[in-house]
Amino acid sequence: MVGNNLKDVTALNKAKRANLIEALGQPAYRAGQLEQWLFARAAATFDEMTDLPAAFRDELARVFFIPRPAVRDEATDDDGTVKYLLELRDGALVEAVYMPGGDHDAVCLSCQVGCQFDCRICATGALRFHRNLTAYEIFVQFALIQGRHPESRIRNAVLMGQGEPLANFRNVADALGLLREHFDVGSRRITASTIGLPEGIVKWADEGPAVKLAVSLNSAIQKTRDRLMPRAARYPLDDLAAAYKYYTRRTRRRLTFEYVLCGGVNDDLRHARALVAFTRHIPCKINVIPFNEWPGAPFKAPTEERLAAFLTEVALGPMALTVRRPRGAAVHAACGTLANRTPAAIEG
Repeated sequence: MVGNNLKDVTALNKAKRANLIEALGQPAYRAGQLEQWLFARAAATFDEMTDLPAAFRDELARVFFIPRPAVRDEATDDDGTVKYLLELRDGALVEAVYMPGGDHDAVCLSCQVGCQFDCRICATGALRFHRNLTAYEIFVQFALIQGRHPESRIRNAVLMGQGEPLANFRNVADALGLLREHFDVGSRRITASTIGLPEGIVKWADEGPAVKLAVSLNSAIQKTRDRLMPRAARYPLDDLAAAYKYYTRRTRRRLTFEYVLCGGVNDDLRHARALVAFTRHIPCKINVIPFNEWPGAPFKAPTEERLAAFLTEVALGPMALTVRRPRGAAVHAACGTLANRTPAAIEG
């Protein structure tokens, strides 16, 4: 647990850490060294910072702590996907996922402990919401995983883990800034996934980082969407469409609409045609995700026949269309299945 008299060094902004260096009588270049250790190298303690003077390291340790998470457990699928269970300094648990893919190696990041939106298509929705992650706690997931895969040059990040990015706007935006500063991850290689909060979409368009935005739509029929995402029911599809159009006009970037296809629920031709009609005038692409099942899941994956028919119908529209096949399904690391379901979490 956090000591009562120690402060989180990552809670200071970069300028305040530089001022701290000066106040402690150290040369200005020490600030850059400290930044590298905290972020690019994800040091767990000040003792690891071997190019800083020992007396300076001791001085820092007397005042500050580094809230780097501990890797409590990991699980590897046959496809090379690795899911990490991370324990935060206050004992909270979150998951992050490494997905190999050559030049497309990626890390899936969480942004909250649990989630307050209770979407029925997502296992995280069954977890109780505890708190937002700090910018450092979001960023350091990437740094930790890169450190555990030194042979890989991870250049892609997706905020598709636990939590809703737009409900933790400032910390997510700051974390992405750290990611671009300290790693070779450009804006076009970062995607944030949201359930589509209209006010959040507008704010992201006005103030958010210039990264890709994916919206978990899942149905363009209000009644069905309300069933799949009950707490999203407060946002009518007309309001969502207005926010999406504002975003694409304001940013000149197209959206990705994620559509989790649940067998017998939203996978018929009526739903396919509604999806085409809803998205026709919004610059976008559609990413269809066959439902990834987990123990106790309320839905099933569609049959291959229903999937094929749905895709054929949606392909008649003007939007780009892709299908996301599961990665890490055997270790509950696939899209929508993160719920701290590892031996260490269950035993703990």
